[in-house]
Amino acid sequence: MRLNNYINEVFDTEIKFTKRKISWGIEYEFEVNKKKYNVDFEAIMDDYGNFDENAIIVTFDTFGMWRITGTGNEFQVFSGVIKCFDDYLKTNSPKYIVFDAHEPSRVKLYSKFANLFSKRYPKYKFIEKEKLHTGYMFKFERK
Repeated sequence: MRLNNYINEVFDTEIKFTKRKISWGIEYEFEVNKKKYNVDFEAIMDDYGNFDENAIIVTFDTFGMWRITGTGNEFQVFSGVIKCFDDYLKTNSPKYIVFDAHEPSRVKLYSKFANLFSKRYPKYKFIEKEKLHTGYMFKFERK
């Protein structure tokens, strides 16, 4: 099965999450095979120390670590992340959304996600895949 088809099927996987407001955004939590994962939608701080809710960085972690867990559940986890995006974008519409990847396998997976993101969320367009020192940053802009 092609990766894009598999990812599309995974979007339909049943994942339940909790969410809570935090001072700089919204934090989601869900479980896959008894492991907890977090997805944070955080306002980016501007040059003056103020949080800009029109520019959101999305971070993904498990147990406070931003590295690959090696559990073999990446597509189920990815589905949970998508469910969090779905919920967040129902009530929020920031001008910019960014996320980054550092490990080569995540860069590949997030590149696929970037291609699907604008299809799933048509009010956003992919604007840039910026090379960072240790990976890439993916940027989207609301149309």
